Amino acid sequence: MFRWGAIAVVVSMTSIAAAADEAALAKVAEGFGPPVMRVARPAAAPRIDGELDDACWAQAAPVVLRYLALQWDVPTARTEARVLADTKAIYFAVKCFESEMDRVIAAGEGRDGALWNGDTVEIFLDPGHKSARLDYYHVVVNPEGLIYDGKGKDGKAWNADVRAAAGRFKGGWTVEAAVPMKDLGVAGAIPKVWGLNVNRQRLELGRPTKHYPLIPSMIRIPDPEKYRIGEDTAWSPTYCESSHVAQRFGHGLLEAGTVDVAPPAKRFEVIYKSDFDDGRVADWWNAKAVGDENFRGSGGCLAPKAGSGAVQFKPALKDLDDVTLIYALKMPADGRFSYYGRAPDNEQCEADRHEVLLTAEAAQARKWVGMDEWSTHASKMAWRPMGKLWTGPGPWKMMTGHFSEPSIGNVMWPGTDWVVVHTRLGMLRRQRSQGLVPMSQNYPRGFTFASGKPYFIDNVVIFRGADVEPPQRVAGVKLDSRAGGKVLSWRPPADNTFALYYAVLADGKRIAETHRLSVALPAGAAGKAVTVVAADLYGNTSEPSAPVTAPN
Repeated sequence: MFRWGAIAVVVSMTSIAAAADEAALAKVAEGFGPPVMRVARPAAAPRIDGELDDACWAQAAPVVLRYLALQWDVPTARTEARVLADTKAIYFAVKCFESEMDRVIAAGEGRDGALWNGDTVEIFLDPGHKSARLDYYHVVVNPEGLIYDGKGKDGKAWNADVRAAAGRFKGGWTVEAAVPMKDLGVAGAIPKVWGLNVNRQRLELGRPTKHYPLIPSMIRIPDPEKYRIGEDTAWSPTYCESSHVAQRFGHGLLEAGTVDVAPPAKRFEVIYKSDFDDGRVADWWNAKAVGDENFRGSGGCLAPKAGSGAVQFKPALKDLDDVTLIYALKMPADGRFSYYGRAPDNEQCEADRHEVLLTAEAAQARKWVGMDEWSTHASKMAWRPMGKLWTGPGPWKMMTGHFSEPSIGNVMWPGTDWVVVHTRLGMLRRQRSQGLVPMSQNYPRGFTFASGKPYFIDNVVIFRGADVEPPQRVAGVKLDSRAGGKVLSWRPPADNTFALYYAVLADGKRIAETHRLSVALPAGAAGKAVTVVAADLYGNTSEPSAPVTAPN
């Protein structure tokens, strides 16, 4: 009897502890933003041998890595990471699943070598989560256990007593690492909240290595069946091609922590936002408001005064490291659309990578670049500068554009329907030097959009931080009696950014998706309770609207 009672007490205490952990993690997420993880304090430190078989690793819940940039596909190669910490060190166990072990590359020679020329696991550490550019610790380990350590992007700025080992298992490889607290400058005063990220680089393989003259031509790669797209993944995506964005690291709550950490004063800041429904274009040069075109299906938008040419967002832009630009765009199918800032020295700075969301119809109509061609002018696989079709959110498909000489800063041939363009402004390149903009970069003359073809712009949002808040609940849902109750419409909800699309549900089952503010109800909705849910670009979704009953 006593034994059963003791078990009941243990179960109760365990439940209380679990609830306390969840509450503490929720508080960190509220103050610092997602994702968050609990970093348990092990009773005994793990052996750093690459085997990942120490009992203490069971205390660490695994996290699964996602694509580093904005992407909705699931990575081909799964990666799981676990983190523990005590007063002496912080420990990492990373399991890299790999279906092509014979193609794993261990690059670099010796300590602090160029490991990034091969497969790697990367660890980013920001004790106290300062979220300052280049003010964090960086550890890289390759499949042979070689180590690179540095501060920010400087491999000579920090040399720690990092211990790491790599291992192999059937179907992949592993990394185990320990980074001493004393080398992180926090021994005896460990912050409770850290900026953390675990990343994996899986190389692009099979492309030509020969240097071709800069002539605008395409060649077939020698063995297209051996070509493989590279994959950069992370626990906390930075929404760009770079891993080095401290503001986008995830957040670890350390059980071994002793020093409280205050959350940032602002996690999200709107720099500019307009849907042009009010007709105001005072912040824009050479622009006019247009009332008969709109991304949402009703309202206004912006266009150049002459229909084509350049318009300029006039306010100065600065502190761009964690700044994002989103806008809706409509132009002819054969158009090429440029957007860029000008540095204080007047050099043009343009997109390193952008994501373009297309409707299914526009995606189907577009001719996609083959995966077996190499652009000799761009020194890249042809699909990289000219686009590749990926999975998108809801009804959207996604095309990516990457930096290269022929398409720097251009959205190429987006199609005749509205598209949505997403760009990280801190990841622009200077046109002449072709290097990423420096940390101090700003655009005192704002930002320019231009095309020789007619175009319209809508829903421009420039913001700093991450949008983690859902749109407000959709209101004003009604059935059009003139159409026999077969057309459903609603009002646009307020949101940090804007509603990218709406899901229409009948008795809780999704029956339609659209970026417009109305939809023709499918026959399957008859007699059912119909609701509308709004979703933004980052997967935040509203509560369902108040239901209306579709007529039979």
